[in-house]
Amino acid sequence: MNSAIKEYSAEFLNEVLRELIIARRSKYPRMTRKELADELGIDPSSAMRLENGESDLSIERYIQICTILKQNPVEILHKAALRVGTIHGKL
Repeated sequence: MNSAIKEYSAEFLNEVLRELIIARRSKYPRMTRKELADELGIDPSSAMRLENGESDLSIERYIQICTILKQNPVEILHKAALRVGTIHGKL
């Protein structure tokens, strides 16, 4: 894979994760990482690695997180795409 595409993909994924974290904190400000981890069926350290981008985010896990947070997966992707596009001067 071209290094520019890899860099863009990594930035996009980071923005998706950022949007999910923002959603969790704004919609459920008292939800702890442990509570989110319990909902996902994973341990808190795995949830932390997901939030920090240190673990791969599968489509299934992404949809699961969006469902838990009552977020529209397409809207999150759109917001992330807008941010990355703006960063790269594409929008």
